[in-house]
Amino acid sequence: FELGGDSILSLQIVTKVRRAGWKITPRQLFERQTVAALAEVAALAEKATETMQKDTSAAPADVTGTVPMLPIQTAFFEQEIPARHHWNQAVLLKSSQFLNIECLNQALEVVARHHDVLRFRYAKQAAGEWQQAYGKSAAQDLLWIRDAANSEQFTAFCNEAQRSLNLAEGPLLRASIIKMVDGNQRLLLVIHHLVVDGVSWRILLEDLQSAYNQYQMGVPVILSEKTSNYRVWAQRLQDYIHSHADELPYWQNLADTPVSLPKDYPQGPNSVLHQTSITLRLNRIQTQALLKQAPAAYRTQVNDLLLTALGGALCRWSGHDKILVDLEGHGREDLYADIDLSHTVGWFTCLHPVVLDSSGDLDERLKRIKETLRQVPNKGLGHGLFKYYGVAEQRQALACVPKAEIVFNYLGQFDASFDEKTSWTLAAEPIGDLMDAAAALSHEISINGHVYAGELSLEVSYSQARYTKHKIESFVNDYQFELERLIAHCTSDIYGITPSDFPLVQITQDELNGLPISAGRLDDLYPLSPMQSGMLFHSVYDSDGSLYVNQLRADIEGLEVERFKAAWQVAVDRHDVLRTGFLHQRDVPLQWVAKTVELRLVEYDWREQSSPRSENQEQDLDTLAQSEHARGFDLLQPPLMRLSLVRLTNKKYHFIWTIHHLLLDGWSASQLMGEVLQQYGGMRLPLSGGRYRDYIGWLRTRDMNLSEAHWREQLRGMGEPTRLADVFPVHTGNPGYEEYPSEIGRTATAGLIEFAKRERVTVNTLVQAAWALLLNRYTGQPAVAFGVTVAGRPDDLPGADRLLGLFINTLPVIATLDPQQEIAAWLRELQAQNLSLREHGHTPLYEIQRWGGQSGQGLFDSILVFENYPMDEALQQFASSELVFSAVKSREVTNYALTASVTQADTLCLNYSFAGKDFSKINVSRIAAQVAMLLQEITQSSERILGDIDLLSGEEKAQLKAWGVNEQRYANTEPVHRLIERQV
Repeated sequence: FELGGDSILSLQIVTKVRRAGWKITPRQLFERQTVAALAEVAALAEKATETMQKDTSAAPADVTGTVPMLPIQTAFFEQEIPARHHWNQAVLLKSSQFLNIECLNQALEVVARHHDVLRFRYAKQAAGEWQQAYGKSAAQDLLWIRDAANSEQFTAFCNEAQRSLNLAEGPLLRASIIKMVDGNQRLLLVIHHLVVDGVSWRILLEDLQSAYNQYQMGVPVILSEKTSNYRVWAQRLQDYIHSHADELPYWQNLADTPVSLPKDYPQGPNSVLHQTSITLRLNRIQTQALLKQAPAAYRTQVNDLLLTALGGALCRWSGHDKILVDLEGHGREDLYADIDLSHTVGWFTCLHPVVLDSSGDLDERLKRIKETLRQVPNKGLGHGLFKYYGVAEQRQALACVPKAEIVFNYLGQFDASFDEKTSWTLAAEPIGDLMDAAAALSHEISINGHVYAGELSLEVSYSQARYTKHKIESFVNDYQFELERLIAHCTSDIYGITPSDFPLVQITQDELNGLPISAGRLDDLYPLSPMQSGMLFHSVYDSDGSLYVNQLRADIEGLEVERFKAAWQVAVDRHDVLRTGFLHQRDVPLQWVAKTVELRLVEYDWREQSSPRSENQEQDLDTLAQSEHARGFDLLQPPLMRLSLVRLTNKKYHFIWTIHHLLLDGWSASQLMGEVLQQYGGMRLPLSGGRYRDYIGWLRTRDMNLSEAHWREQLRGMGEPTRLADVFPVHTGNPGYEEYPSEIGRTATAGLIEFAKRERVTVNTLVQAAWALLLNRYTGQPAVAFGVTVAGRPDDLPGADRLLGLFINTLPVIATLDPQQEIAAWLRELQAQNLSLREHGHTPLYEIQRWGGQSGQGLFDSILVFENYPMDEALQQFASSELVFSAVKSREVTNYALTASVTQADTLCLNYSFAGKDFSKINVSRIAAQVAMLLQEITQSSERILGDIDLLSGEEKAQLKAWGVNEQRYANTEPVHRLIERQV
């Protein structure tokens, strides 16, 4: 979508999507400007099918009672308007076909019944305030038929319609078909401004033409479903002054901003009678540049550009460095999740002041004004609510803000309302007086802009009794110069970013300017997840740079290299996380996403080496893989992964995928590989779950106080940190990481599974129990701690199961072992503790360690990783007769002294990755055997107590007994202290 920041156009798109049976919000439309991205968040609209089958032609008008007025309506009744019934909006249409009067009359009536606000009635109360309420029924005789003999009579008929509305009795809608001298027709639609705005016109015109066409075809009239009721919105806003009271300082800070414009005749009347206008126009080329190219330079909306240019012209004219102007918005904000106003008719307009500061060059001005507009709370909704309905303090504060003398309103693109498919288009003739001539103008200068027929028009209206035409023309010319200069600047391959572009981080403009990344390359910027923070810390301070660098290797037969490479590039383009780098040289690290990244695939041709595959070739492949792993990554620069293909024979390749763990967890890596192979095979890719930033945003909603209370309770029984490596003698072996695989056979694994089912625990709990017993026996601590990884994908984050990224988190399991406790009861306690991890599984480990008084050192040096994403299964799932995978193996390196990775299939496999400086392979092999034995001991009988479980095997017990026997005898039985005394 190319919205160009057109928020009204976004409402039209939302309506069309709703009509198709789906629901999205305008905010989602701006955040996800592709169909694929929107599909990820679109939800089925409730009762869409039922609504489309409903005959609207006989819909009852059963909504009654009073309706609170919105601030814009209250402001209307505070203005000096002698003839309040004559204050309208109107459109003049021409039709490509001669209008059927009967069908049009019926269409008008059904539309008036369908949209309740057209039945609003207004009455002045005894205390002087005005009341808004629903009338009993829609007014009849909405359509007038007139014949105009000349242009004067045409204008007279238009004015007659303009003055025909009645606030107390109705109608508030008048339609007139005026027959021209040449035989053509014009359709004039006049609606009182109290019940209509720019967005409403689009809804009404679409519904009117739809109803008219259906009446012509003789079919039941079905109109688009209405969204939330006007009264519901007005009532909900009544609480705004209390729920958003913290906005007040923002508005108070505007009190000292200049507002005055230099007037030629300061005492001249400022009324509708004296109002005239001058129009600023951009041609189609300039308009397209403004709408489509210019916003990309600074990630702006069209309003940002129009107001930046306006600020420059106004400040130059007024002599102020900055000036306050009133800004009109559509007012239909995504404030409440259960309210949708995209297809609701009414006057929702929100009017609020903004500061336009023109100091500095174009770059500085545009960035400043863009940020000023982004900082307005809730698009300015609170200003009118505080001003008219606030408590005394709020009203007083708003009264101190000076009234702006200029109002600006950009109505968006009208082209979509009158495209080539519609038979009704705008006509050019004058439509009479929209307002009574005696009415006072709300502002000195009014600027109303829109795009129609591909061209931007900005109509600058003023009182000619206060300003000379020359003065306003000079201002308009200057405004046009500023706007054209700004468009040229923004289409000159320049890029700029501001803090509001990255709402998930708190960062200043100076900090953004100092980033070691060009603005044109930067797509997004946001914080790290808890697991990423820990990994990044250890990765930065890792001496050889290979910590948390993972690697997958596999033999592939029948591979087409170019297609394989293209499939990987599609994945990189599709997933932000694969284009992510890390800004770690900051007090608070951040991750950034590049707009584009080229993923390199390095090819090696080893066909001339020994074949078939020899032991030397195997060693050479291991050496290559080790060198790729040892290279590490520059964490700042994406992509943080590399691909290598070694061609072994004409049909066989060895694949090496090296990736930093900061990007993906095991589940994501398996899912990514599946997507690559689907793309490679020409299959349709599934919808992605969104972006990793969605998860980062979700993390910000978590209540850390609840998590802190949970973990402090868990840590109460914890003594010293549990360090398995400290139990063993200092080892001077390989400083890197080694692996030791261990497997529990099918029969024993089946026994474990059967025992777990019987005791209503998981196999994961059994493995944790064995590990806790091992740590207890080695360290002698009654309460031991070790780490476990949790999946970390939130149940309440839409699409989380399809997201790619690093979601896992390492958390402590603190197990207390009472020798007298039955095994069964202890296992259930351990299982319950595991379940509680889900509720608080996103707590940063460094915070938990701080709460436990161990911020300087960890609570444990060993972790268990229960893997449920076997990569070889993912590969085999997408294998075919042409594509065959074999010899699949992976490598993961953590910062912990010992990591036990557990996978369960027919057998239970435990792969031990250990630091060579902490453990010898002999000691790890002994640990592996003891874990297997402990699992067997646990499952022998759940009624046994923990004290009955022995860590040592029969051979080890015999060895200890043998070491305890002293066969040497000494004849001298004199006490040692006597011997010492004699020697001294």
